[in-house]
Amino acid sequence: MRYVLEMTRAKHFQKCHQKFIKQMPTNPGIANP
Repeated sequence: MRYVLEMTRAKHFQKCHQKFIKQMPTNPGIANP
């Protein structure tokens, strides 16, 4: 069950991270880690 929770959290973080990148496209450090 914990594995599913980790996957959901990772997917949620990735979605939020993509939205954050779209809000700040001028920061190459975040766009290209």
